[in-house]
Amino acid sequence: MMANNPAQHPPALLLTRPRVDAESFLADLRRSVTPGTVVISPVLRIVATGAVPDLAGVTAVIFTSANGVRAGKLPPGLRAFCVGCKTTQVAQAAGYVAEMVGETADQLVAHLAGLRPEGGMLHLRGRHARGDVAARLTAMGMNARETIVYDQQACDFTREARALLDAEKPVILPLFSPRSAEIVVRQARARAPLWIVALSPAVAGCAAPLKPERLVIAARPDRAAICAAVAGVIGGGSPLEGPSRVP
Repeated sequence: MMANNPAQHPPALLLTRPRVDAESFLADLRRSVTPGTVVISPVLRIVATGAVPDLAGVTAVIFTSANGVRAGKLPPGLRAFCVGCKTTQVAQAAGYVAEMVGETADQLVAHLAGLRPEGGMLHLRGRHARGDVAARLTAMGMNARETIVYDQQACDFTREARALLDAEKPVILPLFSPRSAEIVVRQARARAPLWIVALSPAVAGCAAPLKPERLVIAARPDRAAICAAVAGVIGGGSPLEGPSRVP
């Protein structure tokens, strides 16, 4: 049981993704629910490294996030193996011949292990990444390498975010990556009850030091599932995608 009744104490929503992603997520969320107070306070700033990828021998690129697509800036027409619907859509819009081959890096690696595409593959990734995609593909005998095309630089909470966390009403806090969860843990000294919605068990584990009053894990590690989970928490009922819940 929850200590707070959402009808009596409407929760606020704190979005910590980079602003473009946070605003896009909020627009999707508002198609199903109307959140109350919303504060956007990115804890990550995406900064392109300026690296120029070497395309010699490359017949396909790998994208595990939309940020890799935006920072890569490669000529259109290349085949692209992508993780998640959103990344695939961004890659298609950028002119790649993109296909979604999994919802996680593990699923992407498993798919490519079975497909074994000819030619070289290039993973365009951030400085802080998990999954070791290129190394694992290389260990399986495939021609794969990586280029770091963006950095995820930590940002401090805004004054508005700190005021939200220092208030008494609950704060719904969606977390999308282990790195963002770790940055929030370092900064948050929350008086407010935290209702955390995590993209995956790995993200939930990184957020454990926050000692949330409620923890919801999305049914799948993708944008649609975490959006549905947040909508369910805002609505005060069970999230639409049926995530696991920890009181």
